[in-house]
Amino acid sequence: MGELSDGIDLIFRLAALGIVVSILYSYLNQTGRKEIAYLTLLAGLAVAVISVLPIINRLFIEVKSVFQLY
Repeated sequence: MGELSDGIDLIFRLAALGIVVSILYSYLNQTGRKEIAYLTLLAGLAVAVISVLPIINRLFIEVKSVFQLY
């Protein structure tokens, strides 16, 4: 049950990050700061990818152990 709650927690964190980044992007874009809005979008994407990387690593380890790859 612990892994399921961790997955749901990650989904909610990513959703909250997406909402915050989209609000900041819209605000900055409307005020004419398009470069900063784009950098905010890239920073949000980087944070999302970094938070998902451990799960992808664990997936590859599980696949490797299932197929006994070395």
